[in-house]
Amino acid sequence: MRKGTVATFSIAVLLAVGAVGSPASAAYGDNFVQAQATAGTPVDERSNVMVVANTTDTVDNGNLAEAYSHDCTGCRSVAVAFQVVLVPGSPHTVTPGNLASAANERCDHCTAIAIAKQYLVHSHGARSIDRDAQRQVQRIAAKVRAVATSGAGYDEMNVKLTPLYDELVQVVQNGLEQHDGDRSSQRATVAA
Repeated sequence: MRKGTVATFSIAVLLAVGAVGSPASAAYGDNFVQAQATAGTPVDERSNVMVVANTTDTVDNGNLAEAYSHDCTGCRSVAVAFQVVLVPGSPHTVTPGNLASAANERCDHCTAIAIAKQYLVHSHGARSIDRDAQRQVQRIAAKVRAVATSGAGYDEMNVKLTPLYDELVQVVQNGLEQHDGDRSSQRATVAA
């Protein structure tokens, strides 16, 4: 009898969700987090927090968390992908993609957890966040990484990750507000 845990959570806020391409087709501004556990690598826990600007006429950023445990006993794969996309202009096409996928295959007592959350914000011309917000994003990314590697189950992880995601969105929005008043420099966005 094969037993295991498979959990996924995917959320897109503000705009419609579109299809997410494969990691092989990942482009600049896409956030793809993949974790794969096997007998040779029984634990693979990964996360990434990305804040990126899309200044093109087509906003189609992808955010993917994919966890796959296979051919093993007691394996654990965890993938957590948080993405905030700054949209400074008025694009004609907006088709972001947000997907969480978790699977166990040929596993006994394995766990696969995938959580993907994506937020698009019209940044009213701002293409980045201020330095203080960048530092706060790095701090949030470290906390997300700690949760992803904690060994917790899906429910506990989701309870801990939801307020971190909410904080990330608030930090970015506050960083834009402060940065909007300072047009003298454009700082790089953050991937953690």
